This record gives sequence, C-alpha cells and structure tokens, in this order.
Amino acid sequence: MPSFDHHGAYIYYEEFGQGFPILTFAPAGLASVIAVWSEASAPINPTTEWAANYRVIAMDQRNAGGQSRAPITAQDSWDTYTADHIALLDHLRIDRCHLYGQCIGGSFILNLIKAHPERVQSAVLAQPIGRVGAMAAGRPARFNAWAEGLKDHPEATEPRRSRLRVDGESAVHGPGR
Repeated sequence: MPSFDHHGAYIYYEEFGQGFPILTFAPAGLASVIAVWSEASAPINPTTEWAANYRVIAMDQRNAGGQSRAPITAQDSWDTYTADHIALLDHLRIDRCHLYGQCIGGSFILNLIKAHPERVQSAVLAQPIGRVGAMAAGRPARFNAWAEGLKDHPEATEPRRSRLRVDGESAVHGPGR
C-alpha cells in the first residue's frame, strides 16, 4: 500500500504511468480523495488520461474520507496541507513537477507555489471555483458530510469544526465559499 508517515499523519497516495511527474489534486472540497477522479462528474481523470506519457501522482488529502489520516488541531491551515504535499514529493524523491488540480485543487496548488515555487514546473487550475451558481446559506452538504466523518477523532469537536466554516467564511475555502 503506497503510503508514508509525516509528522503524525498517515498519507496515502497512488502512482500511474511513467515520465515527468504530475502531482494531482482531486476536486470535492475537504473530501478530496483519489476516488473522485473516477466519478462520472469529473471532467477528466488524469490517472487514466495522462498515464501513458507522465508519472501521475494522486493522493487522499488528510481526513478527507479516504485512507489518509491525521490528528486535527486548531492550527491546521493551508500550510498543513502544503506540508503534506511537499512531504509526498520528498518521499517520492521528486524535486520538480507539474501540478494539476480541480476545485479545491486550485487552492492547494496556489499555496504550494507560494511556499515552494522552485518545486513547480507548471500548474493548471481547472474549475478553481468548483461550482456553478450561487452558494446556499449555511454550511454546504459536502462540508457537513466531511465533518460527520470525523466522529472517530475526539479532538475534532464541534467548535473546532465550526472554526473551519463560520458565517459563510471558511478557513479552507476563504470568504463566501
């Protein structure tokens, strides 16, 4: 099982094909996992589309409902995810790669570029807003489903989860998302 430990986090990933590496970030907000790429709603599946010419790397984000797990703290931020992404590249001994992400993947990419521009050959942000139409009031169903999946994390109290999404602002998605 392709995985590694990173500062108390267990990170699961998969690789497809050979060639110059592309690190991919699946859509689905905080439920960004490898399996989303093969859903019918995904406009493209890079794990199958590009594996003939590239080394495509996909990962389950921490606590996204997939196989990556980590303790949840009030200090978790974009930089926490970026540290996971860089740790994966280091684990795979990749100095530089292409980045491809949809929806939340765009935000993952931008923070990785901000933190480590020297690691990025190129980047594609596909559908970075992740939605069409106005956002309904209150917490989105996908956020609630993600929060419900954290029941086995005693540290993921309602106040901590609420700090990630309060009054239309999200520490992960930003204002109004």
